[in-house]
Amino acid sequence: MRRIRELPLVHEAEVATVFLIRHGSIDGMRERLIGRADIGLNKPGRSEAARAADACRRLGAAVVASSPSRRARETAEIIAESLGCGVEVIDAFDEVDYSCPSAIVIATSSS
Repeated sequence: MRRIRELPLVHEAEVATVFLIRHGSIDGMRERLIGRADIGLNKPGRSEAARAADACRRLGAAVVASSPSRRARETAEIIAESLGCGVEVIDAFDEVDYSCPSAIVIATSSS
C-alpha cells in the first residue's frame, strides 16, 4: 500500500473514467456521526465490498485509491485484491473533521 500526500496531477491530454465507491457498512453508522473514528467493516460491509469488486472487475477498473480511514482501506483492499493491483492511500480523501469527538450519537425523535 503506497501513501500519497497530495493528489497527483493529470495532464490535459489524459482522459480517465473514475468510479467513486463509498466504503462498506460499519457497525453504528446509522446512529452515529462516525467522522474520523477508525472503525473497520462489519460482515455485511465486507460482502458489499466484494460485490463492488465484482462490478469494478467487469467494468475494467485498473487503479484503486482510498482515504486513510480503516473502513475505506478495507473496502479498497478487497477491490484491489480482486483486480490484482495495490491501493493508493490519498490523505486528501480523509473524512470530514467535525471538530468534536467522533462516533457521537445522533439524536432521534420517537413518535
